[in-house]
Amino acid sequence: MVENREQSTSLAMHGAYQQLASCPTPETYARLRGWFITCPDYDPYRDDLRDIERQVACGQFAAAGKALECSMPSLVLSPRAHYLAARIACQSGDMPRAELECRIAEACVEGILNTGDGSREHPYQILYALDEQDVLDFLGLPQNRPRLHHIEGLHLDRIEVAEGVEVWFDITEAYHRQTPASVMEQLKAALRDP
Repeated sequence: MVENREQSTSLAMHGAYQQLASCPTPETYARLRGWFITCPDYDPYRDDLRDIERQVACGQFAAAGKALECSMPSLVLSPRAHYLAARIACQSGDMPRAELECRIAEACVEGILNTGDGSREHPYQILYALDEQDVLDFLGLPQNRPRLHHIEGLHLDRIEVAEGVEVWFDITEAYHRQTPASVMEQLKAALRDP
């Protein structure tokens, strides 16, 4: 029974990817986001993207491509996953795939940007911890460490991007999905990547 449910979820996630690939728009992202956060496989603190980034940085494109393919069902709405897929496709000479993955990555970021305005009152809603960096990169803003705030039942990250200028992210869904394993992965990542 559990195996059937996992297969069903995996097929549904694959279908979500197909929807996003056929219509890479912020609206498609938003529609899928509502469904995605209810999936049992949704893990906002997945560490496999960092591992895949390391493989790409070391020129291990084939291994990175295989790892990303295995992880992609759970990372369908991650801009970072699609940017990495684009780099891998570009390296292998598959330019149509690289262009598609770039469009999907941009649709994911634009979908996040459509969830708010980055203010404390209307923060951007993210699905993955790395989404904050992807949004700031897309906006051309500097990367700084987030500061967690608990405000009226919400869990918000505040990132100061310039003197007196801050961007707020709503991480409530991700915060509530933390498991002991994901907390340990965050600690390991913090120790590994100062």
